[in-house]
Amino acid sequence: MVSKRNRGRLLSSFVEMIRQSMESSDLSLYDKITQHELLKHSQCMTEVMLHKAAQKLVLMSC
Repeated sequence: MVSKRNRGRLLSSFVEMIRQSMESSDLSLYDKITQHELLKHSQCMTEVMLHKAAQKLVLMSC
């Protein structure tokens, strides 16, 4: 399992990597929009999975 400190570092490095790629001229506007949409989709799917896991935990505790 990853510690809170390492998660924070990992998240910070991921955010910095995304920021640099969006500011870079290496990607076309289409590529930047596609990456943004993929990031939003990934975040939504993570939230859905966490919600479902929480629902199962609540059902198991009843």
